Amino acid sequence: MQHKSLPRGWLDVRNRDSVARPSPVVEGREYRLRWAMQPQDHVVEKGHRLGVVLISTDHDYTLRHPPGTRMTVRTGLSSVTLPVAPPAGS
Repeated sequence: MQHKSLPRGWLDVRNRDSVARPSPVVEGREYRLRWAMQPQDHVVEKGHRLGVVLISTDHDYTLRHPPGTRMTVRTGLSSVTLPVAPPAGS
């Protein structure tokens, strides 16, 4: 099975309120995080699936968290919103 990378987006949780001013992250506290993805047109074929990958550090784009840093995603409360265009020719 071939996997294709679709748009990416970044958010450093420590800079969730401002890129210029870090805010502390409190262990055990829940945060609502929102970020935009880099726009990219892509047709997802019928029957194919989309996946979401979350990582705690992207060495090229975010500050490094201490080793052993963990994050929890509340999947029942999390969502991804995708714009959907009408089928071609409609």
